[in-house]
Amino acid sequence: MNAIPGLRVAPLCGLVTALLMAPDAAALSCAAPEFSAPGPGATAVPTNTLVWCGGQSWASDAVPLWLKDASGAEVAGTSHVLETTDYDVTVFVPDEPLSPNTTYSYGCMSEGREVAFTTGAGPSEEDPPALPDPSTHRARTTMISHWGDSVGVIFENVAPAGTLVVVDVNAGANLRAEDPSGAVAEILLLDDAGSVFVRNGPCGGAWPDAALGDTASIAFGAFDLTGRFSGWSEAVEVTLPETYTDPPEEGSPTVPPANDEQDPQRETSESAGGCQFALGSSAHAWWILSGVAALAARRSRRTSRSTEPSRTSSTR
Repeated sequence: MNAIPGLRVAPLCGLVTALLMAPDAAALSCAAPEFSAPGPGATAVPTNTLVWCGGQSWASDAVPLWLKDASGAEVAGTSHVLETTDYDVTVFVPDEPLSPNTTYSYGCMSEGREVAFTTGAGPSEEDPPALPDPSTHRARTTMISHWGDSVGVIFENVAPAGTLVVVDVNAGANLRAEDPSGAVAEILLLDDAGSVFVRNGPCGGAWPDAALGDTASIAFGAFDLTGRFSGWSEAVEVTLPETYTDPPEEGSPTVPPANDEQDPQRETSESAGGCQFALGSSAHAWWILSGVAALAARRSRRTSRSTEPSRTSSTR
């Protein structure tokens, strides 16, 4: 079995086997973090806002995004694409500032409907957001029921709620903040908790090759609605523990030993860098394989597009 770029073969095989054998009640649901900004019903939105739409579905590409005024006329502008490890984000930049105190609507696939917001009295002329703070963090490594490892680092109180945060892993970001466009490991609209989980799990993640004992350099940046960029924070080096920090979820299989030699079954399944499993005649199996292949192809495509790593600190 040939290796799929961007994914470790043995965990992939285990995931597919589990998917084929697990009951429907335990089915794995992989969905990218959905967000749209300005959010539905937002008011006092700066007239120089951009429109952000991301996380349509697992391994998805960016979708066309339109913006209309109260009369239904489309607003002229340019759409840019910000790639992440597992999905794309569309950023719409209007050619001119929006009209004050006016209701606009836009089509965002992550919401599955039109999203309406109302502008305020004028543009935002505030300074760019403050640099995110990556100083408070802890490792979280566990086994998700039926699906395999979920390993990574939780960064707490990174930035205030409502901030658009971008993640860089191992200086791989190639961000053009003035558009915004390019590539980052992940972009998130922070909730009230203000936390970011940089991980590798059954459904992907910003740190796609992470495993127990691995080390990475992680940095954060922040955008406001208008596209002003904070610049990149200082990178923090994090190392995952060699063992699990959290117990398996209820219903999970027993945690495998850290030493592969103590687990003949695991050694057999990973021998020769491949795996064996029976697909049978289930159409569901082919749907699963298609989804996994889409994610692998997407990561491979992003890697092939990458240029020399560069972290921009420009502002609008």
